[in-house]
Amino acid sequence: MLGYLKDHPDPAMILHSMYLGPELVFPLMLAGLLFCLLRLVGPGGAFFGRPIPPGATIVIFCLPILYGIVDYAENIAGLMLYPPATPSDATVTLLSSALPIIVRLKFLTLIVIVILLARFAIFRYLSRDGSEPS
Repeated sequence: MLGYLKDHPDPAMILHSMYLGPELVFPLMLAGLLFCLLRLVGPGGAFFGRPIPPGATIVIFCLPILYGIVDYAENIAGLMLYPPATPSDATVTLLSSALPIIVRLKFLTLIVIVILLARFAIFRYLSRDGSEPS
């Protein structure tokens, strides 16, 4: 992709403007939405027969923040790697090996948040009156 973008300036500028436009706003909006949804469903209940400790609740609420940070890290790595940036060979090697790890971490946090949202919403629905988490 790096070689293609060096030879074709129009797609490179579109990618650059995407990183400096919507990709500045959307990660923050999605992280905020996920945080608000977690707040709405109210993490609680039991995990393997024991109540969820307060420390775990704090970690659960930190997951959307971690998602936003990792998404911005991916965007920064893309800005540093793809044209019009002119990275050194060492930077290209580092970023091309780090970018897949960053992308996997981003989607891992997103999937964990979605699974937790589904779990808490289902347990909230299955509770006796529907308003309290089980």
